[in-house]
Amino acid sequence: MSNRLLRFAISGVEGLNPMVAVISVLLVIISLWGNTNPVPDLGKFQLFIAFFGVWLALISGVVVFQLLLDSHHVIPSISRMHLFLCALMFLRLWGNWAHFPEFWMLSAVVVVTLIRQHYFYRQWTKDESDEPQKLQQMMAKPAEAAEPLAETHLCEIRMPEIRFSDVIGMAAMKERLLMAGQDIVTSHQRGDKARNGILLFGKPGNGKTYMAEALAGELKLPFLTLTVGSVVSKWIGDSPSRIPAVFAEARAHAPCVLFFDEVDSLLTDRDAMNSSEDSGKTVNILLTELVNIRRSGVIVVAATNHLDRLDSAAIREGRFDFKIEVPVPDADARRHLIKSQAKGRLEQSAIETATQRWEGFSVSRISAVVEEARKASRQRQLISYDDLGLALRRIQGRQGQLAENTPTLDGLTLMPDAREKLNSLAYRMQRVVEIESRGGTIPRGVLFYGPPGTGKTLSARTLAKTARWAFLSVSGTDLLANTNRIDELIEEASDLRPCVIFIDEADDVLANRRHSSYAAITNKLLAAIDGSSGQIPDVLFIAATNHPDAMDAAALRGGRFTEKVQFDVPDLGTLRTYIERWEAAARVELAEGVTPISIALSLEGHSIANVKEILQMAINRAIARHDADDQLTRIKTADIVHATADMELVA
Repeated sequence: MSNRLLRFAISGVEGLNPMVAVISVLLVIISLWGNTNPVPDLGKFQLFIAFFGVWLALISGVVVFQLLLDSHHVIPSISRMHLFLCALMFLRLWGNWAHFPEFWMLSAVVVVTLIRQHYFYRQWTKDESDEPQKLQQMMAKPAEAAEPLAETHLCEIRMPEIRFSDVIGMAAMKERLLMAGQDIVTSHQRGDKARNGILLFGKPGNGKTYMAEALAGELKLPFLTLTVGSVVSKWIGDSPSRIPAVFAEARAHAPCVLFFDEVDSLLTDRDAMNSSEDSGKTVNILLTELVNIRRSGVIVVAATNHLDRLDSAAIREGRFDFKIEVPVPDADARRHLIKSQAKGRLEQSAIETATQRWEGFSVSRISAVVEEARKASRQRQLISYDDLGLALRRIQGRQGQLAENTPTLDGLTLMPDAREKLNSLAYRMQRVVEIESRGGTIPRGVLFYGPPGTGKTLSARTLAKTARWAFLSVSGTDLLANTNRIDELIEEASDLRPCVIFIDEADDVLANRRHSSYAAITNKLLAAIDGSSGQIPDVLFIAATNHPDAMDAAALRGGRFTEKVQFDVPDLGTLRTYIERWEAAARVELAEGVTPISIALSLEGHSIANVKEILQMAINRAIARHDADDQLTRIKTADIVHATADMELVA
């Protein structure tokens, strides 16, 4: 008899238990109604005896069916009810054996039933009591010789409670997944070549397990889940032996959906595998079972975050015929997720803004941010988008590579034109939602250019700190040395956004392609800035260069590094202001005749970086010359002159 019919019969028997109890009570009441004599009047109770006999025969058949086909499914309650019915029959027929010869057959069934059930029950309890002893014996054996305990169920089995209607949005992916599942179920019925295997891949946190269960719910099939921990064993040689048991269990529940989570841990690329013999055997056996499971009614679904780590033989057609990416949630899915997690506390405008700006965030990230905002705003009824922004930064846990001593924009020494442009950019970055609602924008990229030491790198850090954006820094040389660094940088910025990506010495990687041997990398970076696979909101590229004339013209066009900020050596007034701030903060005094304006005049034409070093060298000279009876360190004109000469010599 097939496993499907067996499961149907067993489930039917379980459903008979309450019916048995109710009907048995009714039969007893009917049998005693108006007749307390143990010996019944055969004429009066012929109808009762007929119904009673049929019912008893049915119960006897069920018990025998259980015993013969699957003794582990014997239900003690129905067996006891069977014994009660037989005893009642015996009571009612006392002294009338000749009229009911079939009672002897039923009595024999009772005896066989009790003996077999008692035997199986004793055997089962004995096995249960022996488990601890077996475990102790196995722990005492060497690892090579140990035999693990056999597991009854390697899979978690449940009827799914969700369907595709519970998944908002993602229409194209749901349609493709459903078509794949239906194709697997019906292909053998149509006489077509059997197809099987659905491989779900994509970034973590986007609901691959959820989608697999929704598929099972849509097809109304049992859902069997298997994790790596269910298969991988500490016993040498045991992991490969568990794989066939998993598929046998799935066949016993067919039709069903068998789901492998983190399948890359089981189907590791054998070319990159270490010398572990078990791992290689596990891959080989699993590949074989994936082929053999076809036409069984079992839909195999596997999920991985790392498609590139799977063995090449596993991802070909014949093992996994359907490869479906589970992408980040689309706009409809994001909107529904944000609204459902907010539980009515989020302003509608905030829902729409978050839906628009959180493109590319995973399901788990969106859920965590909204929940964090809800917890942090318990005292208020409504949550704003600003609350979501603060919650997002707490969930991210970091802001990139910002140093603690990064100053504010007011603390920078800048030329007026550069300061005005940076203040404008910082204002727009701080209020990006408001600015865009009024028709304004922030650029995709900004070019910082000017002589060395004029504060381009520090200004980029300060801009990020002022706007409360994360900051990632990379040099053009780094991007040329590692072609994968661009993808890694974009992915990291997407996770940390709002984020500034600062490219120092950008003329190395964005050089004129006509004269560059790295044109392919330049093209890749420009495509990433353009957002060739979808522009990521709230990511700003800042490129710094000392040689803007060496950069490719395509990098400077609109839509890439549209806005440009020139950094130049400070003029006399700016330099004087810087030196006055330095004097107020330094633990030295200026000697007689030395003033901020005189120092500024002597250092005019130097960059701020050079001026800072010259002043520090002057302090060092003054300390070395310091007289013991003089409690103050005074900077003299000679200190400035010598420090300037040393700096120019180094330059």
